[in-house]
Amino acid sequence: MNLREILNDKALLVKIILVLAIILLIKIKFFGGFLQQQEITGELSTDIYATGQSKVPTFHFPKVSQSDSVEIRLHEPVYNFNLLYVLVHDDSTPESALDDSIWKKRTDLIEKIFHRESLGKINCNTQIVHFNVKQLGDKKLDYSKRNIKQWLGAIDNKLKPDYDYEVIALFTPLKVEGWCRDAPSFGFNINNTIELCQEVFGYGHDSDHTRAVGLLLHKMWHGIGYHHRAQELKPLPLLEWYLGLPESHLLPHASQGDFDGGFFFDRRFYKILGYLEQDDFDKLCLDSDDFICVHQGTDTCRESAGPYCSDSDKDGILDSEDSYVFSSPLSGKDSDSDGIVDKLDLCDNDIKVSALKGDFTGKEMKLISKTSNLQLEFESDLEITKIVTTYYSMINGFLRFPEENSITSSSKTLSLEGSGGYGKRFWRVQVFYTDAGQEYYRPFYVYFGENNEFVYEREWYYFNRFGCGVPSGIDLSDYQEFDSNHDGLPDADRFAFASDIDDDYDWDNDGVPDVEDTLPTVTGSCSDSHVQGVKDTDKDGFCDPGNFRYTQTRGLDQYFEIRSVFENPESDLCPFLPGEERGCPNLDNDGVPWYEDPCPLDNDICFYHSIGG
Repeated sequence: MNLREILNDKALLVKIILVLAIILLIKIKFFGGFLQQQEITGELSTDIYATGQSKVPTFHFPKVSQSDSVEIRLHEPVYNFNLLYVLVHDDSTPESALDDSIWKKRTDLIEKIFHRESLGKINCNTQIVHFNVKQLGDKKLDYSKRNIKQWLGAIDNKLKPDYDYEVIALFTPLKVEGWCRDAPSFGFNINNTIELCQEVFGYGHDSDHTRAVGLLLHKMWHGIGYHHRAQELKPLPLLEWYLGLPESHLLPHASQGDFDGGFFFDRRFYKILGYLEQDDFDKLCLDSDDFICVHQGTDTCRESAGPYCSDSDKDGILDSEDSYVFSSPLSGKDSDSDGIVDKLDLCDNDIKVSALKGDFTGKEMKLISKTSNLQLEFESDLEITKIVTTYYSMINGFLRFPEENSITSSSKTLSLEGSGGYGKRFWRVQVFYTDAGQEYYRPFYVYFGENNEFVYEREWYYFNRFGCGVPSGIDLSDYQEFDSNHDGLPDADRFAFASDIDDDYDWDNDGVPDVEDTLPTVTGSCSDSHVQGVKDTDKDGFCDPGNFRYTQTRGLDQYFEIRSVFENPESDLCPFLPGEERGCPNLDNDGVPWYEDPCPLDNDICFYHSIGG
């Protein structure tokens, strides 16, 4: 049958059109959805190894004009921004849930925290906006109709003409299936606006508001570039004890719902506000004089404070140029090139690495490729049995090297390509060797592109920092296999080298031996009845808060992380600014400590509300 006959046969033509229509619908439903999801995934994914040194700012807090009078300027805000808290609902929403007096408790708390924690230098002006999805042509609030970017974009477009804001947060009082399911843990940064989605919280109790605000501020601070830096910069918790909002720069008050004691922001925050002096490394940061989020080429950005403006091990070398940033403050010869000076080195695991093709820098643990491809050769007087290479994945917010990403080889040479897509720009290399009949491995990390400072915390803390390989087959998720008495040191009855960790062994060279030091890798001279050898950052006599707990912790064990706890009842509640009242200054000279004062800045300007003090 030729084309003319087909066109003349109307019944057959109808059948063909129906078949084509069905095929088209199937394609749209399945493949179109797939393509849309691929687009969403691309927009939401964050590659933590993308460059962070672009000089194009995509967000900054708007500044206010300052008085010429120094005396007046001390009490004036420096930054002023507007936050739109959008209550998304439909006609089925109970009137009681739309009562502004409920949500004002929440927005008042947001304003209070910013004003209080910035010592009056940041004003956050909040506004509650009711948004019925009818404005989008929807009869019912059905989250599945759009992805997070589409929801934010649609509502933002409706509100922009009538409202002035730098931050917009979507929230719903309804139990909507899938609400925010595809929203990242950070805020998008689009057209100089932070856009984020707030998870569903209750609203009947004060604790609901503190929890909601804690997470909101966490996401918002992500939105101007403060990401979970301790995930990729392990010297922060291991050497500097520089912790914060769960594994970020900020202190962990939001996760605890505690806004009454201690400052919420970090010391760099106070340097930008002018309360603390900047050092030479701070001045190398692109945004050292302002809160600027540096563009990533996507709808997210990160702050410019990274390994190129820090010196974690205080050896005078920028982390970005340091071949080993986990070195002890104790100087000396390192005979086996593992980064541990001979005086502290309890094992011999000399493994040398060279390039047969390509070029790189580093030798101890971090190898930074200067070329897109590398062929490495590992040599040692020890018997090298195999080499396992693994590229990284982000799993539940943790940087991880899963076994399914691994390749095992019996060769002493290794070829790597850094252009293989996601995960292939960062590799973990385990060089297995035998010593006295026991098999161990020494880890190396190979970077293509920007370098970070990653180690598995328990692996480095219990083995590598002593210059020792990790016993093959050990389960780092189970403390019983290497620290059965939970003292933070490897078991001497299982590992021969551990018997040399005696009263004279002082890894951080602070005068407190490891067997007594609360934080044995953090140099510090502060002690009280609960801790020894920890930092006192502001030098006011009160020890910085927090220490490690070496016990099983659900959610951290599988990632070989060490749990941080804040249990010292004598610790400094304001660790970055000196003061006599639990380490806090008395800002208004009224005799009431900062952490108890409902009006800590000025008795005439009281930001006291029913939530949080």
